[in-house]
Amino acid sequence: MAISISRGVALRTFTGTRNYVVGIVSDFVLPLVGGVCLILAGVRIFRYERRRVYRDIKSGTRKTARVQKTRVMASLLSPDERKVLELVTDMKGEALQSSIVIKSGYSKVKVHRLLKSLENKGVIKRGRFGITNKVMLNK
Repeated sequence: MAISISRGVALRTFTGTRNYVVGIVSDFVLPLVGGVCLILAGVRIFRYERRRVYRDIKSGTRKTARVQKTRVMASLLSPDERKVLELVTDMKGEALQSSIVIKSGYSKVKVHRLLKSLENKGVIKRGRFGITNKVMLNK
């Protein structure tokens, strides 16, 4: 490039030199800058897509692991505990103890004992919610 500019200076006219430099810029510098921009844009898109794929894989793995954990836990539970767990799961992982009593058909005492057993096994968590308890799946 320095040789090209010195060759333009050797023309000894301002117009000739300017035309020569403009020719170098349009023939060499602009395509170089454009190519670098395209490469950087491609790298950015590649990184974004890779992050998105990893995030989808991670999310899918978490979902399948959660489903598998629920299946294993359900196989270790008694039929009554399984029924209560299914009710809580069907209610999007959160339910009121009073609604479990209504939907299961069990007595309040039996539901309390089943929930206590599930809580001791680490399947659910309970917390006070007014005059009843809020039951949540343990994640």
